[in-house]
Amino acid sequence: MRSETEREHLQSRWDISDDIEQHTRLFGFSPLPDPFDQAEYRRPEPATFSHVWAELAPRLDGRILTAYNAAYDKAALDSLLQPTYPHGLNTNCRWIDGLAVARHYKFWQGRYDSPTEKLWRELFEWDRYSDDMEDLPYAYDLLLHNWIDKYLEPRGQQELERPWYGTAVECRGERLQDVALRLELFTGDQARLRALAHRDWGIGNKALLRNAAEDAWANAEIIAAALRAESLPATTEGIDILNAVIVDPDPTIYPAHQPHLAAIEPIDPRCAQFLTTRAQAQIDRCIRRICGIQLTPEQWTEVYEVWEAAARWQLRLVGISEAERPHALATEAERLIQASRSALVCHQRGKVYANALSNWLEANRKQLAFQRCTTEEIDVEISRLHDEEEQDRVQRRRRTHKR
Repeated sequence: MRSETEREHLQSRWDISDDIEQHTRLFGFSPLPDPFDQAEYRRPEPATFSHVWAELAPRLDGRILTAYNAAYDKAALDSLLQPTYPHGLNTNCRWIDGLAVARHYKFWQGRYDSPTEKLWRELFEWDRYSDDMEDLPYAYDLLLHNWIDKYLEPRGQQELERPWYGTAVECRGERLQDVALRLELFTGDQARLRALAHRDWGIGNKALLRNAAEDAWANAEIIAAALRAESLPATTEGIDILNAVIVDPDPTIYPAHQPHLAAIEPIDPRCAQFLTTRAQAQIDRCIRRICGIQLTPEQWTEVYEVWEAAARWQLRLVGISEAERPHALATEAERLIQASRSALVCHQRGKVYANALSNWLEANRKQLAFQRCTTEEIDVEISRLHDEEEQDRVQRRRRTHKR
């Protein structure tokens, strides 16, 4: 929302004027210089929310908003708008959650013996226990979590299931300032100085981040780190793609393909390359799942829908024209048929075989549909394939009995 000059001005901002005045009155000297003697939000007569919103709403319309734990910010904004706008936030904007980004890319984790992780434990280890010792079950779980961190996870052992009490974000190091430290947004000296000023002088509302401006800066750096991790540009198009990846990461479960991501017409070559690579990876995951496990017809249909969406998406990205796509899809479907066939030949009878046969025939049916065969032609070809497979199954069973 700010100009480049304003962002640079606020990036290193440390507004402590009220604390310095209080410290000077108590001790007779100033602990730290204050380069911002008058904060921009410290006004004699603050503007009303309705006045601010009238100027802010047009600037939010159609934009991508980001905040750390964005659900809270959106709910707070909705509650402020409720008296005037009963239906909630009346803007055409989307949110991307910095906390979800940090979790997706494991920015809140660090190697146990790394300098950054040691600094984090030096600054925040005490905080993890000091406020909760009266809650013995919670304190015990914190101690167990620390033992797992120190002795099991560094040795590559499988993470244990942890029953959390209270605020899990506080314990697991997912706070905004925890992630900011692990991303090395502060040097060790800067972090220690800020933590000292916060604990001993009460400066700022958090140990490392002082105010909303610094929170916004740290959250923006988290988004920028994720964009760099994916080699995406720091543009609206890049952020739009990142948002879709976070909302629907599709690691192993095969959710419905996100339509707004598949509909993007990338302008930046880096965005086009990212989308093409992701589409190919999604196709490969579908093929591996079909090959690696016998699926019920319902499961196979779910995998096929994801495969077809990714295949169409990839062909569009590589420049295949609309007229040529059916032939290209029919060619791509050959891998789908081979994958279904590999699951079929592993079974000889029973419901498992019936499911595998149904999936294989359906894969052939899809390929024939891409080739624009008529319904009658498809039915004849499927019947022929079914009869041939029954004969082939008899031969396979005979060879198995001979062995």
